[in-house]
Amino acid sequence: MGAMRGRLLWRLACCALAPAFCCGAAEDLLLARIRQTMAETLRHMPDYTCMQTIERWRDGDPCPHCRYWERLRLEIALIGGKERFAWPGAEQFEEKDIDQMLPPGASSVGDFSGFATAVFATNAASFQGPLAETLDGRASWRYNYQVPVSASRYTIRDGRHRAVVPYHGAFWVDRETLEILRLDIEAEGLPVPPLEVTSARTAIQYGKVRIGESSFLLPRISELNLTSISVRASRNRTTFS
Repeated sequence: MGAMRGRLLWRLACCALAPAFCCGAAEDLLLARIRQTMAETLRHMPDYTCMQTIERWRDGDPCPHCRYWERLRLEIALIGGKERFAWPGAEQFEEKDIDQMLPPGASSVGDFSGFATAVFATNAASFQGPLAETLDGRASWRYNYQVPVSASRYTIRDGRHRAVVPYHGAFWVDRETLEILRLDIEAEGLPVPPLEVTSARTAIQYGKVRIGESSFLLPRISELNLTSISVRASRNRTTFS
């Protein structure tokens, strides 16, 4: 009810601006400003190398009542528009994908910049919104989005099979600064079988990071949740610093 009321108030406010500049145009302008703000954020990302700490939980392995846990640390950078990884202290970043570097288990690529680039800096997604909401105590605008398989580069792998899939989700931005607060991604249309993964959901939280004398908006925490045919659930929590 609160979200519906917030959107109604937004529509009334934008329609009061001028007869020729009503809701559709105002909402399109707001979305354009949000995408421009995020594009500026993405342009800063290639200038920095971050440390990422990956914590893994896995249910049902090695037994139905056991819980598996491990912590891994990697360095991540954007090189040529692609996320590259290295072990801490290594002389150079690897050309390998992250799943070729890590022990067997769930892993993800794109959390640092790939998904945000696809949603905000390309024409891959279609949008619905805004909805006025409160996220973690902050007044925010929420948009839902959809990326069809024809525009998707989201690849799901299970160790033996892979598939490019469509996805959808939502993002929240601060209502005043228009800076992104959170980006959610959910895979859809998973071809099960042969793929053994039945669901994949990612939530990326953003925050200000102090670098030198300035603050920059960067991903802070990303959480990936997977389920499979065997009903085994995996959860990865990645912290960027």
